Amino acid sequence: MFANILAVIGSVLGIVALAVALFAAYRILAPRHTPAIREKKSIAELIAIPVNGIRQWLLIHGVDKNKPVLLFLHGGPGSAHIAVMRNYQKELEKHFVVVQWDQRGAGLSGMEPVPDETYTKEQFIADGLEVTLYLRERFKQDKIFLVGHSWGSGLGYMMSIRKPEYFRAFAGLGQMSKDGEKLSYEETFKVAREANNQEAVKELLELGAPP
Repeated sequence: MFANILAVIGSVLGIVALAVALFAAYRILAPRHTPAIREKKSIAELIAIPVNGIRQWLLIHGVDKNKPVLLFLHGGPGSAHIAVMRNYQKELEKHFVVVQWDQRGAGLSGMEPVPDETYTKEQFIADGLEVTLYLRERFKQDKIFLVGHSWGSGLGYMMSIRKPEYFRAFAGLGQMSKDGEKLSYEETFKVAREANNQEAVKELLELGAPP
């Protein structure tokens, strides 16, 4: 009886293991895609393009592919947006072709080896301008819109300074600043002391002020 129970348990575990392995294989081997937008002129693509020697991924979404292109630069470096931003940009998609770009080494663009020595400011600027060139040529638009969040606000600023002729406008969100982290630390420390939160004060002292 006990042997039969063990055999049944073994069979069930074997089936579960096989199902997990098949699902993992599917996730790795199946073509990546993004849900379609149900509009005649819409565009919904998840694609990889060669950018300065590295395959980098773009999520392109809009209800009308003839609308102005808006390239969104994520923060970090490394805080990729492709996996999450599609759920929060529906309103933008009515007015723009919104492009989320996973920068080198981040998100989908980090699935393949990236040489450590290429993680430089100049390389990210070059990558961003290469992606911009691709979008200008593909959508036949001389200028596109550029939005950057956090680290992306610094990257976008540098890109727009280098090639202002590529962009209609640039907007920075949660902008980088030289003293931003220092001011955040000081304010957090002040609030912790006023609240007499000794645990937080201790942790902040151990952490130390930036950098």
